[in-house]
Amino acid sequence: NWEAVIVDMEEINRRLMDKGRGRMVVQRRSMFRIAEKVADIRKLEGLVTGESMSQKSSQTARNMATTSITTSVPIHRPLLGESKNRITEQARRLGTFEDATIDSACSSMAPDHAATRFNPRDARRIEEDLELEDLEEEAFSDRSIISL
Repeated sequence: NWEAVIVDMEEINRRLMDKGRGRMVVQRRSMFRIAEKVADIRKLEGLVTGESMSQKSSQTARNMATTSITTSVPIHRPLLGESKNRITEQARRLGTFEDATIDSACSSMAPDHAATRFNPRDARRIEEDLELEDLEEEAFSDRSIISL
């Protein structure tokens, strides 16, 4: 019996839109902190992502390090060395591509000039300025659970 925990990031994303450089990295840090809360209540031992090295600006080695340090649970990236084309091809073959294709914030939030080497200090400055901790807690509190 599988369940999905849905957390609405709309308000966090809306506030991040006022920030330019680094907003995608900060958004990913925010998602990881919320995912860690889910892992805690579900007694999970880590997070698994579909990140692939350098497929997006938030997935450079430097930016992955900047996002990873936000959680104490391990972050597993089994597709790290795979190309986006190969991942897409395999998802289509497995029949999971359509379910995994969502209208995400990546397409609407991506800045004109991506930050490929964003540092944790600058990320924390944005997070504090936007009071993201409070927004994350609110979003997590309003989570919903659906059966798959």
